[in-house]
Amino acid sequence: MSRPGLTLLELLLALALLSGLAMAAVAWTTTSVDSSRMLSARVRWENAANATLRLIERDLATGDTRSGRFGPGAGQPSLEVEPGLIRIPTRQPPYTGRERTTYRFDESGGILTRRTTDETGHEGDEIVLLGDLAAVEFEVTQRDLRDRPVVLRISMDSTSDWRVDRLVRLEYGGEP
Repeated sequence: MSRPGLTLLELLLALALLSGLAMAAVAWTTTSVDSSRMLSARVRWENAANATLRLIERDLATGDTRSGRFGPGAGQPSLEVEPGLIRIPTRQPPYTGRERTTYRFDESGGILTRRTTDETGHEGDEIVLLGDLAAVEFEVTQRDLRDRPVVLRISMDSTSDWRVDRLVRLEYGGEP
C-alpha cells in the first residue's frame, strides 16, 4: 500500500533542481550588476573626457592665434604642442590682457591638469580635469603653408582601455 506524498529520492531531486536554478539566477544577477557598473563607469569617464575636450576646444577657439606672441615682445609661438602637453595663448573675458593656458598630462598620477598663467608670469592653481588616464596625446596632424598648426588631434586613453579622440581644426581669424 502506498501513501500519498513524495519519497525521499523525489524530494532530494527536487531540492537539487531548485538549488541549481537558484545558483544560475544568482550568477546571472551578479553578471548583470557587474556589467551595469562597468557600463556606468565607462559612460561617466567618457562624459568627463568629452567635457574636457570641449574645454580644450573652447580655449583653442579663443586662442590668440593672430599675434603669434604671448606677452609684450615675448616672441613665444602662439601654440606649443608636445605629446602630453599643450600651451594655448588665450584671451579670457572679462580680462583684456593675455594669458596662457597649459594642459599637462601627469603620467605618474594618471591625471590631466589645466593651469593658466597671466602676462606677468603669475600662475593660477593647477586644476585636475580628468583622472584614470593611461595616456594623453596632443599631435599636430596638418600644417598650413606658413607652418602653423591647422589640425590638432587630441587622444585620451583610460587605464580601463577606453579611448576618446578628437580632431580640432584651428582658425586664424580669416588670415590666409
